[in-house]
Amino acid sequence: MVVIAMMTIWWMLLAAAIMTWRNGWMWGVLGLVASPVLGLVVLLIVRVACEAVLLRFHRRG
Repeated sequence: MVVIAMMTIWWMLLAAAIMTWRNGWMWGVLGLVASPVLGLVVLLIVRVACEAVLLRFHRRG
């Protein structure tokens, strides 16, 4: 989770830097909005993968 949070923060900082470019404000705003959404999607994918591994190797009683 820490790595995913750091990745999301990095993408948000990159989007903020892009907003300072000439005519780059739209891409920066889009990046600021999309970064947390993509971070959440990645977090959900990792959780589903971990659940699948647990389900695969779970032994009954």
